[in-house]
Amino acid sequence: MGYIGGGLRGFTNFKGSANWTEWSAFILFSFFVCSLAFGLDLAMGWDRSNVVPWMRWHPSFEITRLLLVVPCLAVTARRLRGVQRNPWWCLLGLVPILGWIVLLTLIVPSSEEGPEACASERR
Repeated sequence: MGYIGGGLRGFTNFKGSANWTEWSAFILFSFFVCSLAFGLDLAMGWDRSNVVPWMRWHPSFEITRLLLVVPCLAVTARRLRGVQRNPWWCLLGLVPILGWIVLLTLIVPSSEEGPEACASERR
């Protein structure tokens, strides 16, 4: 729970680095919360197709996604910094499927920095 709270408290912190555990815990938490919001929309029958007839809109799911987009970008930027990559690689997440795969392959390698480097950077 510490990684999730840290991700939410530092949602505007794009500096520093994040380890694999922090990034994966926060992304899984975001996925779980968005899934719950989507399930709530389906259970309550809150799909609005009257905005655009061919596109359904789920209000609580969309609001949850909007609230979590900046913290997810921040933790991804910190993770990319942790594997010695430029945080601008986060923009690959805007390219569907292929961009996500490439971004995941950039994020997966273990951090080359040790805990001492992270501690000195936070001071």
